[in-house]
Amino acid sequence: MKDKKSTKLLLLQEAINQFSENGFNKTSIRDLCSKLNITIAAVNYHYNNKNYLIEAVVEHAFERFIFVIKESESLANSNFKEFLKLYSEKLQCLDKEILLIFRDLFQNVNNNKIINERINSIKSTLAQTALSIAHDDKSFDINNEEEFKLQLEIFSSVVSIEAIKRSLTDTYISRENYEEWILKNINIIFK
Repeated sequence: MKDKKSTKLLLLQEAINQFSENGFNKTSIRDLCSKLNITIAAVNYHYNNKNYLIEAVVEHAFERFIFVIKESESLANSNFKEFLKLYSEKLQCLDKEILLIFRDLFQNVNNNKIINERINSIKSTLAQTALSIAHDDKSFDINNEEEFKLQLEIFSSVVSIEAIKRSLTDTYISRENYEEWILKNINIIFK
């Protein structure tokens, strides 16, 4: 017999797998239960319903994105362009499932307040972290903070779309070519 903690964790992992494979709308609680050989009552016990399970998956994905931002910040040594490069590289290394879930989230963002809040929180954390690093980086000049934030959002969108695209197509780009692509985009957006 599975203990309560392991059932909850297994359920979360299977939800991540199935949501990323089929999307939120096409994954049913019955599918999850069948795959894990558990009852619907077990899902209700741990998550109340599918919406709460989706929110738990979103929270898990959110934590992974925030970790990528913070880890990139700690490795960048107050170098703005290095931070963007590290962030981009680490984003590409996130689990395929997390990227696919975020693809699905972006398509359904208007449907759920918590999902919208988490996505906005990721954008805000990225903007605040990047702005702080850019201010510390003496070689980087910020003329207008609002314009800078807009440029950062464009850059983040370009990199996120590329990460999702690569995860969907399993396209392989050599590390050197990928670094060149990142640096080219940094230099185009942050002239």
